Amino acid sequence: MNKKRWIIILIILGIVVVALIVATLVLTGDLSGQDSPPSITSLPINTADPVSITIGYTSVHPGVDFSAHQNIAVVAPCDGVFHKDMYFHAGVPRWQVNAEIRLGKYAVELLFESGDSVTEAQAQTQYDMLLEDGTPVQAGDLLGSLYLAPGQPRAYLHLAVRWSPTGEFFCPLSYLSPQVKADMLELYFESFPGGQLCYDQSN
Repeated sequence: MNKKRWIIILIILGIVVVALIVATLVLTGDLSGQDSPPSITSLPINTADPVSITIGYTSVHPGVDFSAHQNIAVVAPCDGVFHKDMYFHAGVPRWQVNAEIRLGKYAVELLFESGDSVTEAQAQTQYDMLLEDGTPVQAGDLLGSLYLAPGQPRAYLHLAVRWSPTGEFFCPLSYLSPQVKADMLELYFESFPGGQLCYDQSN
C-alpha cells in the first residue's frame, strides 16, 4: 500500500474519531462552550392544569415542588439532553424517577415523585411514561406525564438547578425568563400569599 493511500486512511480514521467524540458529548450534554447558566423559558407544567406549588426553595429543600391530584403533562423547561434514572429515596421511603436536562456542566433537575409511598413497580410505570433516556429536547417539548400512583393523595414534580461539578444547587427563579418567573410566582402566591419562594436567597 503506497504512502498516499495510508494518508487517506489516517485522515478518514481521524474524522471518524472526532465524529464519535462529538456524538458522545452531544448525548451526554457535555459539549464545551455550554457551561453558561441554563435559560428556563417554559414552566414544566401547564398552569391551566389543577396544579399547585407546595414547597419552595431552601437550603434543606433545594428546589421547588409542584403537586397535582391527577396525572398531568410535563414539558422541558429548557433546551438540553434528557436523562432519567430509577431511584429509591430511603429517607421517605419511596421509589421515584430522577430526571434531568443536561446543559454542559449544568443540569435542570426534574424529580418525578408519584406519591408519598411508591413501589418500585409504580416508579417503573412513571419511568415508562417519559421520553427515552438521552433524548435531545428543546424548551416546551413534551417529556411525558407526572404519574399519580393508585391510592396516593398527590404526585410531586421537583424542579431544581444544579452545577454538576460540585453538586451545588440554586433557586430556579434566577434562571427563569421574565414571563416564566411571573407565572411561577403567581402560582406560588395562590398557595402562599406574600410568601418568598426562595427564602434562603435574595430572589
